[in-house]
Amino acid sequence: MPFFTVLVNWLLENKRPANSTLLAIAIAFTGVLLVVTRGELTTLFVDSTYGDVLILIGSIAWVLYTRSASQFCNWSTLRFTTLSTLAGTFSIIIITGTLTVFGIAQVPQISLLPKLAGHIFYIVGLASIVGVLFWNQGVRIMGSLNGTLFISLVPVSALVIGIAYGNRLYLSEVVGVMLIMLALLANNLFMRRKPQTGLV
Repeated sequence: MPFFTVLVNWLLENKRPANSTLLAIAIAFTGVLLVVTRGELTTLFVDSTYGDVLILIGSIAWVLYTRSASQFCNWSTLRFTTLSTLAGTFSIIIITGTLTVFGIAQVPQISLLPKLAGHIFYIVGLASIVGVLFWNQGVRIMGSLNGTLFISLVPVSALVIGIAYGNRLYLSEVVGVMLIMLALLANNLFMRRKPQTGLV
């Protein structure tokens, strides 16, 4: 996502980021690769599925969404989050309805709803409403580029959760986490020193 953010800003606004930001992105991306692959980079090209394509599309969509928030700077965070979430909800209803009509998706059994209530509450309440609201407010404060740099922390949090569940910790994962934290810290320090560079 940081790479896509830089590319979109560069293409649409002719806004080239500072070399230090490009370096921070490269370091963070290297760290993410080490955490995700556990140092075995060849696994990126094994058993590739449509899921990889969907993740790529989702990343681009999230970058565009994050960037669009700056186009509505006169709106409050709550207003932007509410209206964008409603638009997303309607699109989900239309897409799901269409896939159901064509037999690609199936209507879930009502009996499953009580078992999935916790999952639904987390996805709808915490991830889709609270999470996006906080994300939009964070991006308003830090800027879109710096915000997407923090996305690099996702594999770090997943790693911590894995350790809590007893998963083995690999040296490459430790190195990856250190690189991610170093990149985030260095880029933030640079942006605080030179806020006039327009990196966000």
